[in-house]
Amino acid sequence: MSLIAKVEPKVYENPEEGTYPAICCDLEEPEPKEFQNRKNPKQMDLVPQVRYLFLINALMKDGRPFMVRRQFSNSFYPNSGHRIFIDAWKGKTTSDEDAAKGINLEQFAIGRPCLVTVEHKVVITNGVKKTYANIKTIMPLPKGMEAQVPSLDGYVRMKDREKRPDQVLAEQAKQMMDGDQVPF
Repeated sequence: MSLIAKVEPKVYENPEEGTYPAICCDLEEPEPKEFQNRKNPKQMDLVPQVRYLFLINALMKDGRPFMVRRQFSNSFYPNSGHRIFIDAWKGKTTSDEDAAKGINLEQFAIGRPCLVTVEHKVVITNGVKKTYANIKTIMPLPKGMEAQVPSLDGYVRMKDREKRPDQVLAEQAKQMMDGDQVPF
């Protein structure tokens, strides 16, 4: 008998490309990404990330609304993709003074309606083809479209969900590796 290991790609249901009324349902803070320092190419910097999650007005086969997401480096410089995204969402430019004060992303984003344009991106990794539904553009929700935004009723934010046992073990292992705790 042969033992065979292979990649079994998960098949996710994607919404059609197009523009949808949406609502920001969650924010996540993924692991920081490593980027090459522009001033010192031999140095790598860890850059904090932020991921916005939106429910759109389109339903999956099981009746739930599709969720689409967009991730950025959590910087707010004038030409950063993150600031451009927030300004497009607000429908106005953030002043340098307001940017210097900072923006509470949870207060700004959670429950805020918008229009998002979803596009498909095909990625081939290790010979496996996957199609992702990405947010290409965002803008404020036009007046009168509020009724078309999905409801957040029943949605539990990621930070408030009960953790799976494997997540708890992974966090405990990370804490032990980061600290002085030795398990023996």
